[in-house]
Amino acid sequence: MKKTLKSGSFWIGIVIGIAIIIAGLALFYYSDEKRLEKEQLSALKLSQKNLEKDFKEFKSLPDAKKNKKQYVKQIDKISNSIEYEYNDLVEIEPPEKTVYIHTGVLDNLELILDNLDSVDLLIDNKHEDAVKPFEDYIDDLMLYVNKDIEKQIKKLSK
Repeated sequence: MKKTLKSGSFWIGIVIGIAIIIAGLALFYYSDEKRLEKEQLSALKLSQKNLEKDFKEFKSLPDAKKNKKQYVKQIDKISNSIEYEYNDLVEIEPPEKTVYIHTGVLDNLELILDNLDSVDLLIDNKHEDAVKPFEDYIDDLMLYVNKDIEKQIKKLSK
């Protein structure tokens, strides 16, 4: 036993074994990151398409003063749709290189949902004059979401 521990081939075998284990772990990590990137890329593209449709719908809403009932119904529909996309994106485990952007997209979607709720409350409480600033703010947030999703798609497509 003592002779085995002193032999050079034993230690070379140990070093090679450790190197193989480390290389295997690195390969596993790399392939997992690539899988996450593909998953996220396809989910993001689908989400982007759905969100763009929702954002266009929001921008084409009638004036809240003209048709309150239809406006509230549309806001509820859009909120539900955005919430669905938000929940889909929350479930995705983003690869390391897009974690920060992914978090930003989720934060902005949360803000949009909060603000749509605020617009809904303002309309219910007859504060139609206060709706416009919220609509503009939501438009800005929607723009940020689109830009962030585009950034993320570009980063993942490289």
